Amino acid sequence: MQYKVFCYYRPFLAIIKNNKIVEVKTTNKKCEISLDKLLEMYEPNLYYPYNLLYEYMKEKRLYFYKELANLLKMHPRKIGLILKKNPLPIIIPCHRVIKSNYNIGGYKFGIELKKYLLIQEKLCSEIKNGYCKPKA
Repeated sequence: MQYKVFCYYRPFLAIIKNNKIVEVKTTNKKCEISLDKLLEMYEPNLYYPYNLLYEYMKEKRLYFYKELANLLKMHPRKIGLILKKNPLPIIIPCHRVIKSNYNIGGYKFGIELKKYLLIQEKLCSEIKNGYCKPKA
């Protein structure tokens, strides 16, 4: 296993196995690489969409698959596949992406965690039968 420390407001440790980012943790170590360089090195096929999503998803709000699909000029299902492979969920907050009918969809770390995060961040006031009631 290999380790790289990158910065995103503070240092993060990227754990790399078989040339892929497998985990990200906070750290107190000194930064050695920029986030865009890390993506370019370890996710070269997905560098463009991840970098664009990183830049676009800075606001703490709900995003729709359709909205991101229009941004990246891709089918919404492709956005779902890209987010499923997201190696940096701390930085590219894929849990904030839902369907345009407010169905919360899936999440690679489990639907219960997605529900919890959406409620904790006050993006949904409640989630009933898989649908988010947006905070007014």
